[in-house]
This record gives sequence, C-alpha cells and structure tokens, in this order.
Amino acid sequence: MQKSEHPVVLIISQDLPKIQILKKALKEKFHVLSKPQATLGLETAKATLLDAIVIDSKIADMPVATLCQEIRKIAAYFETPIIVITQSLKKSFINPIKQAGATTFLNEPLDPVEIATALAQALRIKAREKTISSLGNRMSKKKS
Repeated sequence: MQKSEHPVVLIISQDLPKIQILKKALKEKFHVLSKPQATLGLETAKATLLDAIVIDSKIADMPVATLCQEIRKIAAYFETPIIVITQSLKKSFINPIKQAGATTFLNEPLDPVEIATALAQALRIKAREKTISSLGNRMSKKKS
C-alpha cells in the first residue's frame, strides 16, 4: 500500500454526475479515487491505503450497511471515516447504517463546501483520536 501526499478518498457511487461534483469539490486537497460498485470499492480498500471513504446510499450491488460492516472488518479501516451520501435522514434509514460503521451523513443535494468541510473534519477527528490513543498506550507502558 502506497501513501499519497494528499489524503486519499474513495468514492463508491455509480452516479457519474455525483462523482464529478465530489471530485471537483475535493480535487485541491484530496487524492480522489472512485468505483461504481461496492464490490470494486472493497477490492480497492484492500489494495490501497485510504484516509476516508464516501459511499452513495444508492449503490445497487450491496446494502450500504453491509458495505460499512465489510469495510470495518478490514483492520486498516477500523477508525477510517465513512461518509454516506443520502436523500433520507430518517432514523429508520440512518441508524442501521451508523451501527454498521458509518461516521457521518451528507444530505443531497450536495454542497461542495459541505463535502470538503465534512471530510476535513472527519480526518481531524481521526487524527485527534489516534493521538489520544497513542498517548494512552505510552502512559500504559510507563506504568508497567
């Protein structure tokens, strides 16, 4: 797995206009990959070191909750931000996906500023959690 100079984001969507909006919104600060199917997205996740994953809730080949669970099974992605794009903010839709591992949701229609902000915030939180975890591990070692 090779590391890019910019955070690497995988978009899983079969909606070309949506992919174009996302790529345009993210191109200056992120290296963006896209796959049209969940199965191809999972293959990419296993072969590439990703910093965040954006999933279109309308993917056809796998339920979004199942995809989130499969991503979380990959050790490298236990804490990786997973952002789901959806038109539905109903709890009955969101809760199972959140329980399966989604970090946050973006509501359609997509706002380019909101997209970049949500990803940047998710990555800051991940970095902060990693730092806290690292400090906790060092403190545990000192006590031993």
